Amino acid sequence: MSETQTVKARQSVAIDVAKNLSVTTNTSPQMPSKTPRWLLRLLPIVNVESGIYRVNRVGMLSDLEIILSEQDNQKITPDVLHAIPVFSGVSHEFLEKMIGKMIRKKVKAGDLITKQGSADCRFYIVLNGRFDVSIVNNQGRSVVIRTITSGDHFGSLSLIEGTPRQSTVYAAQDGELIELDKKTFDEIFKDPHIREQLQKNAQTVRDAYANAKQRDESQAPLLAGYVGEQIIPSGYVNYEKNPKEIHLSVIQTTIGVHTRITDIYNVPYDQLEQQLHVTLENIHECEEFEIINNPSFGLLSNISSQMKISTRQGPPTPDDFDELISLVWKEPSFFLAHPKAIAAFGRECTSRGVPPPTVEMMGSRFITWRGVPLIPSDKLQVRYVDGQPTTDILLMRTGEAVQGVVSLSKKEMRHEGIRGISVKFMGVNEYSIANYMLTKYFSVAILVPDAVGLLTNVKLSHYEN
Repeated sequence: MSETQTVKARQSVAIDVAKNLSVTTNTSPQMPSKTPRWLLRLLPIVNVESGIYRVNRVGMLSDLEIILSEQDNQKITPDVLHAIPVFSGVSHEFLEKMIGKMIRKKVKAGDLITKQGSADCRFYIVLNGRFDVSIVNNQGRSVVIRTITSGDHFGSLSLIEGTPRQSTVYAAQDGELIELDKKTFDEIFKDPHIREQLQKNAQTVRDAYANAKQRDESQAPLLAGYVGEQIIPSGYVNYEKNPKEIHLSVIQTTIGVHTRITDIYNVPYDQLEQQLHVTLENIHECEEFEIINNPSFGLLSNISSQMKISTRQGPPTPDDFDELISLVWKEPSFFLAHPKAIAAFGRECTSRGVPPPTVEMMGSRFITWRGVPLIPSDKLQVRYVDGQPTTDILLMRTGEAVQGVVSLSKKEMRHEGIRGISVKFMGVNEYSIANYMLTKYFSVAILVPDAVGLLTNVKLSHYEN
């Protein structure tokens, strides 16, 4: 006798059938690559009406910059030597002879390069590596006063004047130098007129260092604190003869949308607007990257050599941040660092028992140091040096009124309230595709050299046990 199996009838409609009548709730396109772009929010925008922004400055008596290009294998050229104040105005012919006599020298960590009080009057240019400059203070202690890296130079005054060394220089890590000894230098520069020019340049440099402000710029002659009848000095403040002009840069692209898409697949999201939105996000990400890294107008490429320091030990420490603040001490606005660099700084603070306080800005919380917030940006690149992840940290003052850093844009051009953006319809082609041209005009300007400081050689892989 067999059992009869009964199948229970459904009492409701099946899910896989019912969902055919439902409407799916969709999100707009999500972008994992999108970032908050705090830098673009924090930089004040200056309207550039004509597409060119000229930065007029008080005339400088000498250009204290030195540039070594990695693209040409750090080749020393007369232009590079001209950027060193003591060689300003010397003819290319003599500088070429000088370059021909220079010797490349590799050093190991711990090597003594020069000693304070020594009569060894050699001139050095740092190609790579890190070197500590120290002096013996009144208490007889050796104190590190500066760390120099690629592109820095030392010994130019001793080379010309034959004076004893004012400081001791040690190699903090393996590196490479270019050197020139005084005997060879004297053989090249025998001409008395050239020697006189070099002596004047050296004195100008010494006078600049003697100035408490450490600024080698044109100043009006002043008379203060006098008694009786004195002749009031007269003069004027000179301006730069050839001020820097910054042209608005451009980011452009075209997008195409088939008319069939916008005609029948346009609900609940406007297909064209979504295409524009995602593309504009990509443009803004590119804009922030270019503002930091562009080799022509980017922040990293336009920082004065006097405003660059290196970490003492590698990891970013509170001491390094204090040193950076001492450079950008006039109303610093914020640090700009890679998120991993901020994490590395936090670890160093924690290990010293001084966890940094936080502050709320723009709806988010940021850690601070000495009241200055640390703003994260992944556009500051992480590179590998000797197998260790390494990056840089910026500190800047922002705003035109305080001679800081400003963002440049075109006020008249707007799209959906976004400044500097142009969206132009280019027509429909024979394939029924509507094309649109998207353009973003932008740039950035550093109004005076001390508006931005740079902490280099920031190591990210140090952890406490």
